Amino acid sequence: MSEPEQNQPPTTKEIVKQMVACRDERRKIAARDKELIAIWKSLELEMLVRLDDQGMEQAKTADGTASVIETVLPNVVDWDELQIHDRERLVVPSTETPGSSRLP
Repeated sequence: MSEPEQNQPPTTKEIVKQMVACRDERRKIAARDKELIAIWKSLELEMLVRLDDQGMEQAKTADGTASVIETVLPNVVDWDELQIHDRERLVVPSTETPGSSRLP
């Protein structure tokens, strides 16, 4: 009786099993990420309130620094026009010559 070859491609059953395991692991990670995002937002709000109450914009500790950073978000009225504008500004590096760029 001959031994099976070690480098045989996986069977369909093995691939499906690995895909299901991968999917399940990704779902666990995604769920944990949602939990961590909720914790982060809660801590962030708590820090913002604390800094505001103390009239501070930054707090430093041995573990790190927390700073208040103002973010300005655009108010887009016409998304189609914005997409046209973005496409006009988009520069894609070309591999033809070093340092060159081209518009798509």
